[in-house]
Amino acid sequence: MFKSVEKQELKVPAHIDYLGDLRDFVSRVGKRHGFPDKHINAFKLSVDEAATNIIRHAYREQDGQGLITIRALVKQNSLTISLIDQGSYFDPRRVKDPDLNRYVDIGKKGGLGIFIMRKLMDDIDYRRTEEGNELRITKFREAPKEKKRLLSGVSTIPFSIKAKYFFRTVSVVTLIIAATYFYFFLKTNDAITAKYLALFRQQSGQIVNRISNARPE
Repeated sequence: MFKSVEKQELKVPAHIDYLGDLRDFVSRVGKRHGFPDKHINAFKLSVDEAATNIIRHAYREQDGQGLITIRALVKQNSLTISLIDQGSYFDPRRVKDPDLNRYVDIGKKGGLGIFIMRKLMDDIDYRRTEEGNELRITKFREAPKEKKRLLSGVSTIPFSIKAKYFFRTVSVVTLIIAATYFYFFLKTNDAITAKYLALFRQQSGQIVNRISNARPE
């Protein structure tokens, strides 16, 4: 295991007004250590979703009085971002992936934050420590060998199975691309970024609906 290159942290009030500070922290660390923009944007979206969950759920009964600690652990080939809170315990790893068919059927909006985080990150860990509840999300400079093997095996899947899940896969990929697009092109103006993030959450269900209802000609 590589020794840590650097360890940094920041504490902010558990309020949506400070989400921009958390995203800026991720940007500074990522750029300082040469991580590509696509990794930084993936972290920014994941941190935004995770911190929003902490504010809305972990500190729901505390009326914005809690704190969120964000910590960066940089290693030779990876970046780990930790979010620590002292609110109610909630393990996102126990949340099952959503049934996109049901999402479409009931017209549900939002609720895809943890799902998207899993798709963007290479590793997610959650634990209770002396400091509180700690969520760790990790991204490698290069995809792990296991993930590469899984991706390379896609070409061997029979066409009938591919066709069956094609549009559902397109739905998920479109959501991720849309979110990353907002970060990449709007990152110079954090206020606009926050506005579009809110709009993205409200309309994510509609995006899934439109794409998933598409049919091959």
